Amino acid sequence: MGLLMKTTSCINIIKKITFLMLFSTTALAGWETSDDGATITDGNWTLGVQPTTVSTLRGDVTGLKLTSYTEGEGTLDFSSIVSDTGSDANAIISIGTKVFSYRGISVAAGTHTLTNLIAPDCLNVDEYAFLNRTNLVQVTLSDYVAVINTWAFHGTTKMVRFHPTKMLGIETIGSKAFGGCVSLLGDFDFGPIKSLSDIFNTNSSGQPTASGITSVIATNVISISAKFHPKGNQITNIILNPAIQTIGTNPFGYLNSCRNFSPNVFTNLTSLGAGTLNYAPLTDCPTDFVFPLLTVLPQGLASRSGVTSITATNAVEIGAYLCQG
Repeated sequence: MGLLMKTTSCINIIKKITFLMLFSTTALAGWETSDDGATITDGNWTLGVQPTTVSTLRGDVTGLKLTSYTEGEGTLDFSSIVSDTGSDANAIISIGTKVFSYRGISVAAGTHTLTNLIAPDCLNVDEYAFLNRTNLVQVTLSDYVAVINTWAFHGTTKMVRFHPTKMLGIETIGSKAFGGCVSLLGDFDFGPIKSLSDIFNTNSSGQPTASGITSVIATNVISISAKFHPKGNQITNIILNPAIQTIGTNPFGYLNSCRNFSPNVFTNLTSLGAGTLNYAPLTDCPTDFVFPLLTVLPQGLASRSGVTSITATNAVEIGAYLCQG
């Protein structure tokens, strides 16, 4: 009996040691590069890469660009790749065209299980990089991300969190980059960007767009295109550059929740689209709007809104339903 108990005890100890060894191996696993430098892997993800340079407001940055996907699932975390490989040159600073796209040329069966991207050095996301990647919930890029290209995250319907929402280095965001991101939340500050296109719009006007965004701050922007965010009914706060020159037609849809719209005096604005202040209650800001350079006051500019006065001393044309309701 004693021998049996000792044998059983030894077996249990061996099992525990084996488990601990396996756990340690998993915990210590990190990123590695292939001999030719064309592939990186962490034991779960295997991805194609190539050297690249990204131009930013702070200068040129060199590192790696993701070019293809081979395998992997769950969380894709690049936060330790520099320390794991011992080289700053292996920082992931760019994600290539269609790498994780549902319709991408390099898409593979397991890609749909990508749920969380952590790429704190990433400064550039190419077009269609995550198109229709419907299981993607969270994305973390560099605070100084410079470029997010056309349709980059379009159709990522479960993406709730995107970092950074305060973009310190952003220069370009392409058309429909966040179109169809119906779960996206946050207060978005576009920092140094000069021009904003229809980044929250979708391919079809009948589809929903990013409806959980609560603030749009663009204090350096010179132009905002038509349908920048055509479903802006959850936006409570809009702060634009007082020197903005152009605002396109219906940039925010119905601003049913907008309490603050700033500025109220647009000193450099020469072109203003219809419906800019539609339905905005404007309870927390001045409601007397001044457009000294406008020659045309567009249709439905402030329909059913909290606007109390509009001054446009150079206007020679006034559209229908200017302040209806």
